[in-house]
Amino acid sequence: MHETDAGHAPEIIFGIEPLVAATSLLVVVYAIIISERVNRAIVALAGAMLMIWGGVLTEEQALAGIDFNTIALLVGMMIIV
Repeated sequence: MHETDAGHAPEIIFGIEPLVAATSLLVVVYAIIISERVNRAIVALAGAMLMIWGGVLTEEQALAGIDFNTIALLVGMMIIV
């Protein structure tokens, strides 16, 4: 795989495999969320942003992971409430 392949993340990121980088980032994000020092939403968005900036995910892969039907349902429920 090459970094220029559309829709594919590189095999090695800064000398670290993407699986190791993603797992490490997940553990750090969960640790920060558990500590309750920073708002969970901010930490989750920062973790997602680091996954894209670090090259673990491409922007297309990140957008494919969003379920817009669920977001629309939540927005509709918030409007009703």
